[in-house]
Amino acid sequence: MRSIRTAGIMLGLAFGTLLSTGCESYFFLPGTQTDSSSALGTAQVIFGDPFTEQLIQGRTFFNGKAVTTLTYRAGDATRTPFGIDFNGDGKIDPVAGYALDPVPDAGVIQILLSQGSTGEVRYISLTLDGNNNWPDLLDVAVGDIDGDGAFDIVAATSRGVVYMHNPGPGQTTVMRDWGAETPELEFLSGSTELLSREEVEAIIEQVLPPGVTIDQYDVTVEQGYTNVEIADFDNDGRNDVVASRRLKIVMTPRPDSNVQPLLIITGGLQMFINPGGAVDGEGWALAEVGRHERFTELDREGAGYILAYDLDQDGDLDIISAAREDDNVQISWFENPGSTAIFDLSQWTAWRVGSLRDAFSIDIADVTGDGRPDIIGVGGAQMQIVLYEQPAEGAQREYDWDSYPIVTFESFEPRDVKVIDIDGDGQAELVLGGTNGAVRYFEAPADPRETWEGVRILDFEPAGEVGLIGYGDLDGDGDFDLVAVLDDETEDTGDRITWIRNDLAP
Repeated sequence: MRSIRTAGIMLGLAFGTLLSTGCESYFFLPGTQTDSSSALGTAQVIFGDPFTEQLIQGRTFFNGKAVTTLTYRAGDATRTPFGIDFNGDGKIDPVAGYALDPVPDAGVIQILLSQGSTGEVRYISLTLDGNNNWPDLLDVAVGDIDGDGAFDIVAATSRGVVYMHNPGPGQTTVMRDWGAETPELEFLSGSTELLSREEVEAIIEQVLPPGVTIDQYDVTVEQGYTNVEIADFDNDGRNDVVASRRLKIVMTPRPDSNVQPLLIITGGLQMFINPGGAVDGEGWALAEVGRHERFTELDREGAGYILAYDLDQDGDLDIISAAREDDNVQISWFENPGSTAIFDLSQWTAWRVGSLRDAFSIDIADVTGDGRPDIIGVGGAQMQIVLYEQPAEGAQREYDWDSYPIVTFESFEPRDVKVIDIDGDGQAELVLGGTNGAVRYFEAPADPRETWEGVRILDFEPAGEVGLIGYGDLDGDGDFDLVAVLDDETEDTGDRITWIRNDLAP
């Protein structure tokens, strides 16, 4: 198939501190060498099972794609995370998103509202849907959008960016009052303006070989949003939204046509600026981000995972982006030009981090211990975790950061990665979910640029794909537990949302 592509401090958490009331941050301390182990985590022996799956709900919702347990305060340039707590009981309330494929246009957001006393892990399920208006729901994020003190939810779908407004403090369980008066008002303005049939055909006409017509193909178009993040990008004290947008056109020759198949991929980032006190999707201002470093066109093919972080330490939040289907520099960051120029695409300078095939996820932390945050990237098809070390001269380098493959996989493809202290030793590990139901963590050697040691956390049965991972001290015992959605790769009976109890820390 012919492929055409158009164009401070580390964020690390000491164990036991991530409660719903906030957290501390600490500098990463490189670990010491332990017993040898493969990247699959088979060598370290722990007596008794330190990690146990605790089912929250199974079989009810399927094709789980995302779960989050963290949020950030508007105006906090350090991006210090704290646990999501809807009911003010001091316990974390995870939020999950389900695509419900192949049900047409369906999608569900689930709030797991904590119940019981401290140390007890028990939830009631609060669910939201868009009346069949949320197809391909792939990500969720939580934050206070309208400044009323209650957490709202945004979601990435192929129809647009969904904004579910919380009816207010103490009203979280009143499900009929969530969102807006109509399904249309629950989408951020500008996010539903997808390409028309005429616009798609115009794109196709530009790439067709001489003598070939569009009538010789069956055309499938995939467009929409893949990832969302909530942050205050214009420093006005109000949370804004940034989302990754992807366009994929698959052109399959018709049986009677002697032509080659074609694939057109493009993408970019879109920022939605909060008008202030927003209770629905109206009035948001749209800013485009993600231009090519040398050209004016957008250049984030297959745009996916995004992070907000002040990489250049100038007081405003920049955007770190992973693009799974880009052909070069799949991990980049875009420098925020400041509130006066935020709507000018040309002012968002693109800076390189590095190349990583099928860049599925990223996280940021000072892994090398030099006081500068580095970036951890996960390449699904590349089957590796790669450390990108921030240059001594700073993040604004005209060529790729130095990169070090620190984990190579053999039996499953890696997916989401989180940098946390999972074993309570004061040093950060990499926690990762993957295909084949795999959940692992990896410990740093004395030199974190070398191969990291893998440890098995869990292998889900039946095996499936572990979506985006959440974490926090769910049971109040002073260490990080995990929350995951499992998408059964064979049938939906194995789909579930679960938490993994951690008894590893002393």
